[in-house]
Amino acid sequence: MKILAISDIHGAVGAARRLTEIDHGKLDVVVVAGDIGCHFTDVEHRRSALEVMSALDALDVPILYVYGNWDHDQPYRRNFGERCHHLHLRPCRVGDFTFVGFSGCPSHWGKNPIASKCDNRKDALRLNIEALAATIDDPERTVVVTHEKISHAGRYMPGVPLFLYGHNHRFEDRVFRYARFINVAALDKPVTFTRPRSRDFMDNIRNVNFGTYAIINVGVGRLGTGATYSIVRNVAGGTRSQLLAAEVKCESLYSNSDLADWERLDGGLWPLAPWIYDDPKAIV
Repeated sequence: MKILAISDIHGAVGAARRLTEIDHGKLDVVVVAGDIGCHFTDVEHRRSALEVMSALDALDVPILYVYGNWDHDQPYRRNFGERCHHLHLRPCRVGDFTFVGFSGCPSHWGKNPIASKCDNRKDALRLNIEALAATIDDPERTVVVTHEKISHAGRYMPGVPLFLYGHNHRFEDRVFRYARFINVAALDKPVTFTRPRSRDFMDNIRNVNFGTYAIINVGVGRLGTGATYSIVRNVAGGTRSQLLAAEVKCESLYSNSDLADWERLDGGLWPLAPWIYDDPKAIV
């Protein structure tokens, strides 16, 4: 199974469109780990989230998603389209694997129905994790998706081999106690570039969405060599073994060759500079 995993889009519709224009090979599913829309106003947030999901629909595969802290105003029963499935405590089977998760996180639970009944964020997190664990029937074939990394996941969900999340805006791929934890990075990653030795500074400065995402090949058995990491565990008291392999790559919306004549500026985003999302040739 080939998974395109993204997170922290923040309403960057242009970045979502750019993602669909890249040749990823044959995909089986898209996983969105939250922060879909922007959060400046409720109306703008809902519109941008719909535009992002509509853009991703061009990939023509199931889109499985959870909400993040930026999605605090999103209704949990919202319909983004036939191929979209909200994973909040609702398992979804794709191929040999079941995907499930919960929406929201301690920094903002939004409309999370469990959190709305809790007095504090700690209880809300614990109860959401427990409710999530209760939905898992076949842990060895389950992929858990949340916006924020679940601490002590193995205690609540033993046997689950793969956890996908975002929130921290940086790619991370770690193995702990036979489980794989992957921060799929941020699709919204504005970077400022300038053309060196230019006389007119402001006419030669551009903001580029240099967002990143993860491509994950996962399956039972060996996928090959190189970046493949295999997880072997004893199941049912050691009577059989489960071999799950995952090959993970972090990719960017643009390559260095797209910006060969430009230099990256440190110090953050320039608010007066033009934005380039869809066509890297536009800044040349």
